[in-house]
Amino acid sequence: MLDYDDFPRLISIVNSAPTNIVEYPVRLETFSAKNKYVGLDSELNHVEGTYSILIEAWRDYLETGRSFYREYFIGGQTKEELIDEIN
Repeated sequence: MLDYDDFPRLISIVNSAPTNIVEYPVRLETFSAKNKYVGLDSELNHVEGTYSILIEAWRDYLETGRSFYREYFIGGQTKEELIDEIN
């Protein structure tokens, strides 16, 4: 998740879904420790893709003012092009 100051946050979700959390303008799928997405045993094989999703959704939030839940990178632009638009 990205907060309204563009800081990434990992939060614990119990008995809820990321789509129900409105305190963050950018929300992603959950990262379960048992799948090795986070924690000491994380393989970190998703970091580059997660980064692409975050900057794309942040750009969309800045353009529209709407919050976004994303599970994947839509594409069409490079990360550099997205960052240029954000800046």
